[in-house]
Amino acid sequence: MTYLPELLPMMVDMAIKKKTGTINLTNPRVISHNEILNMYKEKVDSTKTWENMTIGEQDVILKSKRSNNWLDTTKLEGQYKVKGIREVIEGVF
Repeated sequence: MTYLPELLPMMVDMAIKKKTGTINLTNPRVISHNEILNMYKEKVDSTKTWENMTIGEQDVILKSKRSNNWLDTTKLEGQYKVKGIREVIEGVF
């Protein structure tokens, strides 16, 4: 997951400095939908409820199977101080 207000200035800096190569422009580590919803419930609306779909239910409505990815941020973190995605999302709420 990417928090653009934090990472776009890094992208602009890389462009100005003419840095090249593949850099995964994303916040480090992973977070699940349920983790985000739990943070929302805790910090914004304690009455919020939700119901998860099963993988089978998703397969019926999606054109392709769901993909979960974790991108390596080693290169980005070697050049900039980048907050982890949980820290960023907590700050948003």
